[in-house]
Amino acid sequence: MQTPYKFRSLFLLFPILVASFCKPEALNNNCDPKSASYISSLFFQSVTTAESQYCGYHLVNVPPFEYKFSSYRLYLNFPVSIIPKNKSNSSYSVQGTLPLGLTFDSFSGEIKGTTAAITEPTPITITRSNPGYGVFTITLQVVDTSATMVYGQYGSFTCNSAHNVGSCASGSPTNQSLSSPYGVVGDSSGGVYISGVNRVLFYPSNTTASTRVYGQFGFYNCDLANVDSSGTCFGNVVSANSLSNVRGLGMNQDDGLYAVDMANNRVLHFPKNTSIPTVVMGNQGFRLLRQVLPVPQR
Repeated sequence: MQTPYKFRSLFLLFPILVASFCKPEALNNNCDPKSASYISSLFFQSVTTAESQYCGYHLVNVPPFEYKFSSYRLYLNFPVSIIPKNKSNSSYSVQGTLPLGLTFDSFSGEIKGTTAAITEPTPITITRSNPGYGVFTITLQVVDTSATMVYGQYGSFTCNSAHNVGSCASGSPTNQSLSSPYGVVGDSSGGVYISGVNRVLFYPSNTTASTRVYGQFGFYNCDLANVDSSGTCFGNVVSANSLSNVRGLGMNQDDGLYAVDMANNRVLHFPKNTSIPTVVMGNQGFRLLRQVLPVPQR
């Protein structure tokens, strides 16, 4: 007697069904690290899903999404190209107002164009949808390349007189004039220090009139080397109140000022907000003149 056709078919399928239902659970569960498809499935989810939960993992920012800097200071009328640090063609969106003249490429995440207007610091948030979800915020500011203030010429950009007296003519030194300025340094409050020949002038923030002078006994009408007393504008006495051919300036974290008193072969340290130094480097005292430091022997 022949076996009916349907029974023969079931007989042949039986081993396949047994193998399928009796397969180890690790091979059935994509979330089991032992599963052959675990890694591939996890990777596929991370690069194709905006933001998801997969096998208990929160898949975000894969691969890492960021720009090189979190803050950009751009110059007016200059070309701009800001691209993600890890470049990948994806789907990007931007929240915030870009500076005038700049556009956003939603395919590459690039901010590009030529700046056309000055702006204050503005936060811009970029979101990458895929591959991998990520959010990054940067700050953009556009500034002018032209000078907005001039020191030493009474606010005139068209004068260049040494010790300008206010009419583009040279005369006696004042608290708004300079001659051969050399060193410039700023403090933590925005104040500016400028050295010129034999004195250093301090200017408060956003002011071109000095309120403190170093090296001339506090007298603005002098710019002489090693002046010997206040208001005299003559002499050649090295002291804590004198300077001669002062050059470089430096500032420490406490807003203390360092001045290179070149012709006197010394460096002076002035504590914050005082024109009298408390430390002299390069000489054994404030009153020694032209004591040259020994050259180390090699």
